[in-house]
Amino acid sequence: TETGKNASFRIAKADKPHIIFEEPYLPLAKELACIMCGKKAAKQLDLLPPLKDTVTHRIIEMVDDIKSTLVERIKMSRCFSLQLDESVVDLANSLVYVQYEFEGTSHEDFLFCKPLPTRITGEHLFQLLNEFIEENGIDWIKCVGVVQTVLER
Repeated sequence: TETGKNASFRIAKADKPHIIFEEPYLPLAKELACIMCGKKAAKQLDLLPPLKDTVTHRIIEMVDDIKSTLVERIKMSRCFSLQLDESVVDLANSLVYVQYEFEGTSHEDFLFCKPLPTRITGEHLFQLLNEFIEENGIDWIKCVGVVQTVLER
C-alpha cells in the first residue's frame, strides 16, 4: 500500500530497523486516527499488512532481480571463471564469486553463498556448485577456470 511504502521510506531515511514501525508507532497511529477521525478510520489501519512482511518481501524481490540479472549476464558472456571461498565466521559457508565479461568489460561479482556441513569433501563442494549452475541454466562449457581459495585457520 502507499502508506506502507511511505512508512518504509521514512524509516529507511531515519536509518532505523524496519520493525520499529510496528511497536509503538502503529498503535499510536491507530489512537491518533481514532481521536481525530473516529473508530472507523482507526479500523482501516488494521488492514495494513505487517510492515516487516512487506519489507522482507521487497528484499526478496530485489535479491531475485539481482540474481536473475547476474545469471543472464553470465549466460551472455563468452566465458566465465569461478572462485570458491569459505567463510568460517560463526558458521561455515561456501562463498562463490564469478568473473565474466559484459559489454566488453571484465566484471567480478558475488554469485552465491550456501551453508556447509561441519565435514565437507571436494565432491560435496562440487555438488553445491553444480546444483546452482544447472538450476540457473548456466553452460558449464563456458567455464574456463575454478579456483578454490585456501584460508589459514
